[in-house]
Amino acid sequence: MVENCKEDIILMAIFAVTKNDVLTCANEFGIPEEQITDEVIELVKKKVIQGLRDWRKVVKDIVKKTIKFPLETEESQTLRYLN
Repeated sequence: MVENCKEDIILMAIFAVTKNDVLTCANEFGIPEEQITDEVIELVKKKVIQGLRDWRKVVKDIVKKTIKFPLETEESQTLRYLN
């Protein structure tokens, strides 16, 4: 349990979500910048941290899919992963 907590802290230090990251993604979805409040940014950060707690599974899935579909573009792999 303590080891997992340490790994979470290290991961958070390596992967930090910034306000610009959130605004860029919102823009890609056509969401006006005015809707992205500080509260929204903090919620996104919390959700990303929660999602990354299972980062080993995410990495394993990506490795498996990359090996299975090596000729696909990064974009098509991302779409396949999200589906």
